[in-house]
Amino acid sequence: MLAISDSCYLHFEVRTSLSTIGAAHSECNISVDITPIHKTKDLYTNQKLYISSPVKSFRREKDKEEMMVKILGLSIGLILLISLVAAGGVSCLNTPEEAPEELQAEELMLSDFPAVFYNDTIIVIGNNASLIEEESADTIAVRLENLTGNTPINMNEAILSDDNKTGYNLIIVGTPDSNGLLQVVYNLTNATEVTEEFPGANKGVLEILRNPWNVDKAMLLVEGSDEWGVKAGSERIDKGPINIEKRMIITRYFKKDEGQITHPILSQIYSNATFYKVTKGITLPPSFSIVVEYNGTEYPLPSQFNKLMLDSGIELLDSNVVELAKAFVIVSRPEDFSQISFLEESLMDEVKYGITYKVRLKTWSKINGVTDDWEFGFKENQFSEVKRIITGTLVGNYTRDVEGPFPPVGSVTVYSPQIIKDKIGGYGNDKI
Repeated sequence: MLAISDSCYLHFEVRTSLSTIGAAHSECNISVDITPIHKTKDLYTNQKLYISSPVKSFRREKDKEEMMVKILGLSIGLILLISLVAAGGVSCLNTPEEAPEELQAEELMLSDFPAVFYNDTIIVIGNNASLIEEESADTIAVRLENLTGNTPINMNEAILSDDNKTGYNLIIVGTPDSNGLLQVVYNLTNATEVTEEFPGANKGVLEILRNPWNVDKAMLLVEGSDEWGVKAGSERIDKGPINIEKRMIITRYFKKDEGQITHPILSQIYSNATFYKVTKGITLPPSFSIVVEYNGTEYPLPSQFNKLMLDSGIELLDSNVVELAKAFVIVSRPEDFSQISFLEESLMDEVKYGITYKVRLKTWSKINGVTDDWEFGFKENQFSEVKRIITGTLVGNYTRDVEGPFPPVGSVTVYSPQIIKDKIGGYGNDKI
């Protein structure tokens, strides 16, 4: 509202609205109202610009003339403002806004494969692709054709054109060293960057996202820290549907003596998880550890036993603590997990150094006839400290697989699985 005279004010409004997605273009509505009003001692009574005093409040002809001059000047100014807005020179104080959420492209999940790659798909291999990476690309192509009935195009990154980038779904195969297109994608998107260190030797990444050159198209990255990680990704695709509501998972390539393992106790507790025995470092003879893949995430065991348990929605209770303790024993014994028998089980209640020990197990292994006592300590309703005490060797009807020497009777191994701080909660009546 602008004062024209003591008895007349000019009121105008500017309203803006975003009319195109992602654009700064605005539409301005300007209304002008001229009203002579009565001025009270403290306030103006006209909040909505209605006439509160008659036109005769223009007391002198001179007042009318002065008012008309001011109106004419302001009107010219408003006309110029409208012209600038129409020409795009003024944004009506509008700031850029994001497109409405419902109109933005939805984020893709790995479960969307292969549906979003049904048509118009190019598989891109790098200039420096190894034979294993080329074979991995071929594996993906055959699998995609079997799933969709359409044959994807295999293409080297060197001949990938701008039209190819914008007009096709893309599956990019390789390592950052072998396929330069991966680094371009990292620069354009928030894709997980693979290096020699992440995810690591023999590991790969499967990640799905929108094609940065055309969000109406999809992109799948089949990449690895090395060629074996790339092969792991192609094998995961070839294995069957990826029914995981995640954008990215880590894959692993299994070498000789590595691979999937099963055990009735593990299958009962973790029915949707897959357990693997893998080599641990480079040693002679080779040493092994157990990892588990659950919902696209890999957990090294037994160090992340609590994290697996909590991510699986399992809570420690009096009713399941013994079976969970048995599962802990199994995943901590990759060499003889399938040969372990549980001889005795009992509940206890001893506090040592702030840790409450609740479960005691006695085990025997057919391999070398090793007998053990196990004590399980808990803190914050998670496994905190687990002690394995060797009580005998070459006991019973055993199978000897090494000549020895064996660990001495009475030797103790202590496991300290990671406590997951953000999962700590209160104690219920039926919690341990």
